[in-house]
Amino acid sequence: KEIHMMYNKYNPRRAGKYIDLPKWISLKKACTNINNNDDTCFKNAIQCGFHKIYEKGHSENFYHYRKMEDDLHFDDTKFPANNNDIDKFEELDHNASIHVFEVDDEQEQKVISRKLKNKDAKCHVDLSRIDEDDIRHYVNIICTI
Repeated sequence: KEIHMMYNKYNPRRAGKYIDLPKWISLKKACTNINNNDDTCFKNAIQCGFHKIYEKGHSENFYHYRKMEDDLHFDDTKFPANNNDIDKFEELDHNASIHVFEVDDEQEQKVISRKLKNKDAKCHVDLSRIDEDDIRHYVNIICTI
């Protein structure tokens, strides 16, 4: 067996718009793909993991997130978000740490894109950034895909 790991320290690509999951991921039912109608998929995916919204019925529906009040700090986050915004979020909110994975559709596997930085956080959230043409989108990973 081989393990391929790719890691980008600087990744300026921003993700925001909704994209359907690739079929091979969708069939596993391992992710919550929030059907956002704006550029806040990063925020919604974090809220989904932090508040365990994935345990609710139809957690992919945007109405769960639209008017959510929480104590997470998205003040300095630009939307659509990139790795620099995730770094700022972790610095502001010391209760959360974030792993970001990317999807390699050709080999039907995930690769790490951004390692968590706050190892002592109370809540770890795994996200996947999916791409379709020039559009990118964050989804919450519920379990390993």
